[in-house]
Amino acid sequence: VNFGYFFWNRVLRLFPLLIVMILIHALIRAVESGDVRAGYWFLLRLPSGFIFPIWPNGAWSIAVELHFYLVLPLLLFLQRQNLKWLGLILLLAVAFRAYVYFLSGEVQSLAYWTIVGRIDQFVLGIVAFSLRRYFTKRHAVVGLIAVVFLSVYYLFDLAGGFYLLDGYPSKSAIWIVLPLIEGIAFASMIAWYETSFAHHAGTVSNAISKIGEYSYSIYLLHVFVVFRAADLIHKNLIDISNFYVALLVSFLMFAAMIPVGFLSMKFIEAPFLKLRRPYYAKPDKPNLKLAAATPLN
Repeated sequence: VNFGYFFWNRVLRLFPLLIVMILIHALIRAVESGDVRAGYWFLLRLPSGFIFPIWPNGAWSIAVELHFYLVLPLLLFLQRQNLKWLGLILLLAVAFRAYVYFLSGEVQSLAYWTIVGRIDQFVLGIVAFSLRRYFTKRHAVVGLIAVVFLSVYYLFDLAGGFYLLDGYPSKSAIWIVLPLIEGIAFASMIAWYETSFAHHAGTVSNAISKIGEYSYSIYLLHVFVVFRAADLIHKNLIDISNFYVALLVSFLMFAAMIPVGFLSMKFIEAPFLKLRRPYYAKPDKPNLKLAAATPLN
């Protein structure tokens, strides 16, 4: 892989909408405060978001993604040497979170907001790809993993979840292993799904793939409206304090964001995607057109 072109493609995919979203945030802050300097000071502190999780609208996770790309060559090198090296990274990640927890009394901040705390999930994605054939047709195994995962998260939510489990940041030790649990579940289910079924390009499949194509747009832009919409709906239309009612309304709101995602893709993101470069250094085997066209997300 030519990592220079790979990084270039990722910048083209992520940064145009990220910059637009940040400028909208700066404008909102200036308008709401009645002082243009509020928007200016907001923009001035954003470069530190390349290191710290301060970018708004969930964009902090893009910084985590960028950090992953920096360590990706090393992880791929270790993968080629022996998968046991990646297993060692998982053990060290858990051990380090345990160390931080016993040192400071909480590890949620590290485990949730940083590449150091989430490295399990990136590493397990690589491991699952390497072992993907193991999950082919293993419906019972993956079903068991899914049941255990959902049970853990049900109990986690019942105990207070992200904000209310022993306060925030949480004093619970669950955060030592929660990134590992998430990583195992997600990586296993994706490897199983990708290798166990024939994926045909039909109407439903194409519609779902379009939602996937717009998912980055929806992710960054929905925060502008989701909380205001929830408050408006709850006060004026329907009581959404019931979880199942709120879940139904959330599906409707997600559907309402799809046209926004389409417009964002068409006018903000797609023009820059035309500038991508094939990033395979040895083009004799890979499909260059495929390499240039993927991944969108």
